[in-house]
Amino acid sequence: MYLKSLTLKGFKSFADRTQMAFDPGLTVVVGPNGSGKSNVSDAILWVLGEQSAKQLRGQAMEDVIFSGSSARGAVGVAEVTLVLDNSDHTLPIDFAEVGITRRMYRSGESEYLINGAPSRLMDVQDILHDSGLGKDTHSIISQGKLDSILSSRPEERRALIEEAADISKHRRRKERSQRKLASMDENLARAKVLSRELARQLRPLERQVDKAQRARALEEELKGLEVQLAVDDLRRLQQSYSRLSDRGREADAAIELAQYRHGEKSRELEKLQSLLEQKGLFVGDLGEQRRRMQDLLGRMDSDMRLLEEKGKNMVSRLSDMRMQLSAMEKQRADAAGEHERLAGDLSDVRVREADLRESVEELSRASHAAVANRRALDAELSHVSSAERAARSEADRETLAYAKLEDQIGNAEVEDQMFASRLEQLDESIRTTEEAVAERTERAERLEEELVGARSRADEIAASINRSTAELTSAREAESEARLRLSSASATLEALRSVDADVEKSSPLVAALAEGEGERVECRLADLIDADPAIEALVEQLLGDDLAALVVADADAAAGVA
Repeated sequence: MYLKSLTLKGFKSFADRTQMAFDPGLTVVVGPNGSGKSNVSDAILWVLGEQSAKQLRGQAMEDVIFSGSSARGAVGVAEVTLVLDNSDHTLPIDFAEVGITRRMYRSGESEYLINGAPSRLMDVQDILHDSGLGKDTHSIISQGKLDSILSSRPEERRALIEEAADISKHRRRKERSQRKLASMDENLARAKVLSRELARQLRPLERQVDKAQRARALEEELKGLEVQLAVDDLRRLQQSYSRLSDRGREADAAIELAQYRHGEKSRELEKLQSLLEQKGLFVGDLGEQRRRMQDLLGRMDSDMRLLEEKGKNMVSRLSDMRMQLSAMEKQRADAAGEHERLAGDLSDVRVREADLRESVEELSRASHAAVANRRALDAELSHVSSAERAARSEADRETLAYAKLEDQIGNAEVEDQMFASRLEQLDESIRTTEEAVAERTERAERLEEELVGARSRADEIAASINRSTAELTSAREAESEARLRLSSASATLEALRSVDADVEKSSPLVAALAEGEGERVECRLADLIDADPAIEALVEQLLGDDLAALVVADADAAAGVA
């Protein structure tokens, strides 16, 4: 490896781009005073990473940028590129040439490039640390540095000797490994703290898991209770429908009985009218007979209107029953089979409703006929007013007949009252059934809301558990990786300690060099051995401490060193 070329642009006195080629064998750069010879060495020192402006013979780092002259203005950037021949691969990089570039702007920004790729100062130092090049190495000795070496303290002189003996790089590696080890310790401590924190957070999560499991058990129990509740509600609805059907049949029978009795009364009235027409007899006092007959007809008319009104009420109530049964059908939509049976029963109720409507219409027609008959009787009474006295005896018999008719009407009224009472009982039963269905429905809705809430909480708890588990797994992986790095760093530290021990054992060499015994000591045994890199570790293992042995010219020199 050797310095191949140096390119400067905007650096100190080199305003224009200037390239210097250093062919093999070139050892000296000469020139008159002020031509820039020192600036060349400053450029080499600067591109290798020097951070002190005083070492570059300036007050501030911006002083390295060309500041202008009477002939041309200042530039805004300084750039130096150092090209090294790496055909022997001394530098740990797979390139035959290695170009290191450093730029600096007047804004204070600085950047490094290796073969044109943006890099860091640390990357440049890592490449050069095994080659003996660098800003703090003995490869660059600037003006006045010899005096400082001669007047330096023992510690500073030892640092120079260690640098020359290629020991400083191992010390730097040791310090770097110690920093990495300290960083590993800190990461391991943080991982342990995180692990303890996750373990602490895991305990309440475990309790939440227990709660979630209990919630699932309660959910299963709730489903069973809902099914049982639906079965019970369906059974009660069937029983209620059976009772309603029985009461409906009773109502049909009562209506049929009322219609039958109304027909009988109508037929008896027709017989009486026919008897009056045949005999042409008139009863007692015409005014009294007319009043009694009008009262009788009025009561019959009132009874007819009452029966008609009751029939309408029955139709309305049956319509309400139909709407209630339809609502029950919608609420129990999940019981499909029972719904079909209820639909069939509902169609029967509708058929019965139609029959009841027809019966009411027949009652209405009969009432209209009774009104017409009453009007006909009024006309007949007006025509027979002159024959009232002749029909007195017959009137007595007719009075008895009317009395019987009144008794029958009274009985019909009693039966109508009984029928109305039964209808009221039926309405009360329907209301009770509706309240029970509403209560069951409300309870089912509350249970459904509680179930949805329990499921939501269970999902949140499960998601929290999954997140905590993932964090714990990540922390454990980080702890395991930190332990591996700690083990590797410990092994490296042990190796460096072994190197330090070897260095301490080689102290006679250092003492000889320091005390002026360099004339007797040629070198170390390790300097004479040129082993292939593939077997270098094997040679070190075989020779061990003997590598630090001193090589002298003869026995007298050996006795002098000893």
